[in-house]
Amino acid sequence: MDAIAGDTGRYALASAMTFACLTTAIGLTTAVAGYFEKLLDKRLSYRGLVWIIVTASAVLSVYGVRHIISLSVPVLYALYPVAIVLILLNLFDRGITPGVYRGAVVGAFLIGILYGLQHVSTVADQAKNMLAAIPLGQEGFAWIFTSALGGIAGAAWTRRRRKNAAPEK
Repeated sequence: MDAIAGDTGRYALASAMTFACLTTAIGLTTAVAGYFEKLLDKRLSYRGLVWIIVTASAVLSVYGVRHIISLSVPVLYALYPVAIVLILLNLFDRGITPGVYRGAVVGAFLIGILYGLQHVSTVADQAKNMLAAIPLGQEGFAWIFTSALGGIAGAAWTRRRRKNAAPEK
């Protein structure tokens, strides 16, 4: 930056990044506080939730970006199969019952937990061994298999519940 715009450019870039980060932090704080206020039926006030979020963020910020990322990697690995399954099911939504959604998401999440545990040093080897026993597990796609099984189980469960709930003639 010094070669192109000198000190003025460096200060302009620093200001732009500061405001970008600040607006993102404010937006996330208000969105999360609003979500949890509704989720908790206003048992905690919006203001109290903002203070909790800001305090937790301040505590986490002390550890630095590397530590925060190392904490978030297992969580992200656990959640990415669920996100992909939900996107795929929504793309082909015609006639898919809620039971299929629930079963497929549970199947994806259970495998996602194993993928996340691969990044926790104390149990990484056990998680890798378990994934190796599941079709497509070593390639990173075991969630396809377990989501399909979960979706089938969810469909069967929904069909059985409807059948049991139907009045007999």
